[in-house]
Amino acid sequence: MKALVCSISLALVASSLPAQAQTLWSTQHVRPSDCGRFSKTAGTAEFSTTLQGFKWPLQKGSGALFVWDTAAHLNAAAIGRAKEARLRERLLAAARSGAFTKLDFEGPGGSSPAFVSTTIIKSVAHSVDYLRGRNALSSQDVKEIGSWVGKLSKNSKVRATSKDHRAAILVSQLMWTAATDDQKGFSRNLRQFDTYLRALRKAPYFTSDLRNNNEVMQHIVHGAAILHMNGVDRFSPKFGQYSLNDAVTYHANQVRANGTAKIGTAGDPHDQARSIMRADGHGTHLAWIPVFLA
Repeated sequence: MKALVCSISLALVASSLPAQAQTLWSTQHVRPSDCGRFSKTAGTAEFSTTLQGFKWPLQKGSGALFVWDTAAHLNAAAIGRAKEARLRERLLAAARSGAFTKLDFEGPGGSSPAFVSTTIIKSVAHSVDYLRGRNALSSQDVKEIGSWVGKLSKNSKVRATSKDHRAAILVSQLMWTAATDDQKGFSRNLRQFDTYLRALRKAPYFTSDLRNNNEVMQHIVHGAAILHMNGVDRFSPKFGQYSLNDAVTYHANQVRANGTAKIGTAGDPHDQARSIMRADGHGTHLAWIPVFLA
């Protein structure tokens, strides 16, 4: 989890969207020791045009490995060790080859490739914002990458029936429009984010299913953190009866009460029961916790 948290970027927005450039990149909470343990300057590789869900171990040329290696490069950037030319070439190679633009759902159960598309978009948004901030991308580069991201975005909406999937789409679009200074698009995504938060009108959760709610939390807390770090508070305002802070408090108490028990999720009835919290090893969707605490 530390490896991915190190690479979390925080975006700009305000209610009136000020004229200053939008950004996703922040090193406010960087810990060099954490970033250094998971960092490498990944460059161009052979990327598959077919995208499948997450699998472990990560497959060569897969979308999941693309996200993993890009996070490692961004960790290197956070501690001043990035190689901008290699990162630029990596993004352009993926864009020009149409990487990850053909979805393979394989069968029932497991991770959705459409969902993985949202994670790739977030990864690319981080990278584009970082490179633009260092004048390492031309407008033509951004146009080429944006055309590719448009295909990923379209794919991300395929079979997007679960609440966490829809939240992932929303936050990925929020990030991409911030990375490219698309203020009109960013304003639209902010309104959609507020619409999503209206689920808190009558209850302090997005779904009563604990693990599914946890899966939603990882995206919504990230989106709200993006807004909060840039002067827009979406944690404390009430969206009806409850605020996002109320929802986090309620959810944290529910997770603690559940302990290490394995539970299923309504988001994917074929997926095996898993523990959210574990005494050792990896829990399920916990990266929202350090994001919220930060």
